[in-house]
Amino acid sequence: MVDKLQRTQGIATDDFRFLQSVVPAGLYALGCRYVQLDDTNLAYLCDPAHRERVKAQGEDPNALPALYAKLISDSVKLCPADMAIGIHLCRGNHRSAWAAEGGYEPVADIMFNECGVDTFFLWW
Repeated sequence: MVDKLQRTQGIATDDFRFLQSVVPAGLYALGCRYVQLDDTNLAYLCDPAHRERVKAQGEDPNALPALYAKLISDSVKLCPADMAIGIHLCRGNHRSAWAAEGGYEPVADIMFNECGVDTFFLWW
């Protein structure tokens, strides 16, 4: 079972990287010079309740930010230099759902230093 899960996760991350690198390139060809990604993974890891759920699923919430930062960086590394990349850390608060909360301390260092993006849009 673990073997199957690891293969599935590998396929999912490869698909993510592929889509995230192909879509901006296609947009660039159409004249787009700014792309904004919407990410919930890093924002949710700021919430103590979500961190506990991650632990209960057998994952390490302290290790995941580095993985997510690498996925983001890998997905935009092929973007042309004159294309700005922004990332919105969404907490799932559509219609005041308040899906996640908490300060950015658990992810800040990795997020700001290892995500290969130009701008961050954060909830305070």
